[in-house]
Order: sequence, then structure tokens, then C-alpha cells
Amino acid sequence: MIRLTATELPRFVQCNGFLQLDKVDEFDKDTTLRDEGDAAHWVCETVFKGEKTVEELIDKKAPNGYFVDAEMIAHCLPYIDAIKGRGEVEADTSYSDKGWAVAGRTDHRYNEGLTLYIDDFKFGYRIVEPDENWTLLSHAIEYFVNQRLGHQNIQEVVLRIFQPRAIHPVSSIREWKVSVDDLFSTYWFRLLTALDDPSKNVTTGSNCYRCASFSLCPAATISTMTALESSSRAFNAKLTPSQTSQMLDEMKRAQEVIKQALRAHEDSALHEVRKGVSIPNYSGVTNQTSPKWKEGVTAEAMEAMTGKKLSKKTIITPTQAVAKGVSEEIIKQFSERKTTGLKLIRVSDSEQARKMFGDKK
Repeated sequence: MIRLTATELPRFVQCNGFLQLDKVDEFDKDTTLRDEGDAAHWVCETVFKGEKTVEELIDKKAPNGYFVDAEMIAHCLPYIDAIKGRGEVEADTSYSDKGWAVAGRTDHRYNEGLTLYIDDFKFGYRIVEPDENWTLLSHAIEYFVNQRLGHQNIQEVVLRIFQPRAIHPVSSIREWKVSVDDLFSTYWFRLLTALDDPSKNVTTGSNCYRCASFSLCPAATISTMTALESSSRAFNAKLTPSQTSQMLDEMKRAQEVIKQALRAHEDSALHEVRKGVSIPNYSGVTNQTSPKWKEGVTAEAMEAMTGKKLSKKTIITPTQAVAKGVSEEIIKQFSERKTTGLKLIRVSDSEQARKMFGDKK
């Protein structure tokens, strides 16, 4: 039985074979950005359902404990205004057949006349495009497969991305249209073929981003080695504009492949370090956030104690206070740093020995 989420479909469609590989889950994953995005989605859903106004949500905490400020509200407003009074939010888009199941939930959908709109609100910074977006295509396919209300009258589907914080050359709101005929003859046919008879082949591409099988994937290994080879070429200053463009594309692709490979192998190494395995030349150290003032610490109290002016409209950060000459002992006493897990650093054999056994002469 193949079980996938709509979010996994972009990877599955491009690389059916990833399902056959073992996985190395991300080590001590930092959920800060995800928690922030979840809070922003909660804001939009709460306002859409009429449970609270945007004004009432400022300075409140979302159910996941993340603080909602005026800046978050400002980023949410264009999306809230676009969906206000239309359709449904957080709609279930799951569908299945013998041998496979796709679980999904769309941020927002509604039909107007002959058009179905599928909306996705992205609060992160990594650019996401609506064009042939398999997650959104899956949400649209489910609407017809499960015969949602009015499905028989729809002739066109509009997939929309709302991404307020990422800098995009076109717009923070982007859309892509597909006819219902093309949706089924092209995209549903391709997806159904893969679900009914998935290939064991693995393929590299954008689908490799944060893939848990990257460090174990033979195609990714070849791609990484090719990227390393490409990065070591001698620089040629006499390229034509067309060759320069091609080389820039190649270098950017090589950079992304190596970045993904490094992250994947660091995660693999950290899992081994956590189990007590010694990795030559590498060690795990505690990873922490930048220091933040403890609850109750005020600018007035710190200024009285240190004799330094530490406030603008609010107290400056501990790092800025160090730059103004406040001793690190005071900073440590009145600030705190959160531990976010381990990070991998390269160390020499002698340094690693000193960490493990101390200086012995």
C-alpha cells in the first residue's frame, strides 16, 4: 500500500524510486519557521471563520504558543482579503484507490462560475511557484474525483500561491491556470500511472530538497560528484554571454546539490555521533540561539546596573549590549540561550582527543 501526502507528491512524481530507499530523518530539526507559519495560518483561518478580528489577534499567542505580532498580521492581510467570504479553509483533499492513498488538506478553495480556485498560503521565504505544482494539482484532482459540489460545471482550475515575505520578481501573489481537460488528460493520467505502477528508478532535481533519503541515494551521489567536478573547473574569462548564462545556471545547480548533500550527510553523521560512534575529524557540539533577555529584564534595570544606555524604544539585544561594552558575565546572568540540538563541526584528531580525555602530559 502506497501512502503519500499531497506535500510529498512533487517528489514522488519526479522520483518514484525514493519510496524504495531507507530514510535518515533530519537531526534535531529546528521547527521555528514551521511554528511561525502554523501561527500565521491559524490567524488567517480564525479571521476567515469570523471567530476573531485581526485587531483582536495582535499580541496574542497562537495555539502552538507562537506570538502573533502586528508584522505577522500585516503579511496575512492580503491573503485574508482575497479569500474573505468565499469557499472553505483547511478543506480535506484526501482520496484513495486500491493499493494507494493520498492524504491532503488545502489552505483554501472555492468555485466561482466555471472556475475552481485552489489557494496555498506560504509564510516562508523559499520561493514556491504555482506552475505545475503537484501539491495544488492533487487538491484540484480530489475535487473532481470525490465529486465535490458543483464539480460537473467547472471548466478551468486556477492554482494560486500567496507568499507575502519572499521577494519575487513577479508578485507575492502568483497564479497558474489549467483546463479541466488538461488536468485529467495530462496530470491525473501521469499521477495515476505512477501510483498504480511506480518505477524503482531514482532521479535528481528539485525533488531532492530536504529528501530524507538523499545521503543513501545512488543518483544523488552521482549528482554530488558531478557538482564537485563542475565547481573545480578552471575559470574562463572569455565566455560569450550565452556561455556565461549557461555556466551561471550550472554553478547555481551545483551549489544547490552540494548544499543538499552537505545537509544530508551532516544529519547522517549526527545520528551516528548521538549513538556514540566516533566520526574521524568531526564532533557534535551543542547548538544554541543568540542570547535573549530573560523574562522581566528591563532596559531601566540593566542601565542602572551597567551604566550603559541600552534602550531605543525597547531594550537592545544582548549581543548589541556586548558591543556597547557590557561585560559578558552580566550578559550571561540576565540573558538566556535556547538549545536547538547539535551541529557538526570539523576538528583535528588532537582536538577531538582533548575533548574526550582532557590534557594529559
